[in-house]
Amino acid sequence: MKNKILQITKLIFFIINLFFISSLIYADEFEIESLKIEYDNKNEKLLATGDVVAKSDDGLIINAHEVIYNKKKNILEAKKSVVIKDESSNSEIRGENILLDKEKEKILSFGKTFIYFKDNYNIVTSDIIFDRNKNTIRSNNLTSGLDKEGNKLTLDNFVYHIQNYNLRSQGKIQMIDTLNNNYFFKNIVVDVKNDKFAGSDVRVTFNKNTFDNDSNDPRLVANSAIVSKNKLLFKKEFLLLAKEMMKNALLGKWAQVKSLMIKKRKRFIIKKLG
Repeated sequence: MKNKILQITKLIFFIINLFFISSLIYADEFEIESLKIEYDNKNEKLLATGDVVAKSDDGLIINAHEVIYNKKKNILEAKKSVVIKDESSNSEIRGENILLDKEKEKILSFGKTFIYFKDNYNIVTSDIIFDRNKNTIRSNNLTSGLDKEGNKLTLDNFVYHIQNYNLRSQGKIQMIDTLNNNYFFKNIVVDVKNDKFAGSDVRVTFNKNTFDNDSNDPRLVANSAIVSKNKLLFKKEFLLLAKEMMKNALLGKWAQVKSLMIKKRKRFIIKKLG
């Protein structure tokens, strides 16, 4: 008789405990599904492991091998093969350890992080801070980017403003375009949506075949530049150096104009403006 009562008690406890855990899965902030779920009543923490999918009430979808949700602090930490999709910014963040603080509306990554902006731009960086209140994603670490045209960008840091699709950086900046021309900037603004770059304090090392003479070593210095899919626009004075021009350089005959436009095709066409 005692054994039967004990078995019934265990069954009731199991059902109550299962119901309690299930109610946490469908909490106010998150809906969590996984192969295994454990709950720490004392610390109010939920541990989900195995094919975890967590969905927030504001459009975040988190996939990971392991998720720890702290109900008291309203913090969710995702580990191992983490993928976060944000419908509001059309972005996807990947990493091995990412923390979501719902009280502060911030997403923090630890270690190497990949960011994919829908159909436009990919970034490889580390230790990002995604402030969902300010609609910004930033990192103070070395960052590389690749747009859909194949232009490669290397930055010391960046801030991405989600609403206007602008990525900004200051410091040591290098871009290599699809024609293998190297650009160096001190400041840059990238229009991610329209594949445009605008930078200041510009130095350019052109591909040696740019001007149909591989013995040349064409270079350019400008105050600013705008780079788009089909053309380059350099503003204010610039200096173009090539081996064939050194004789003129020695005579003080530098190639200087107020602005320069170069159409990007198989060959460069230089046009003086003004």
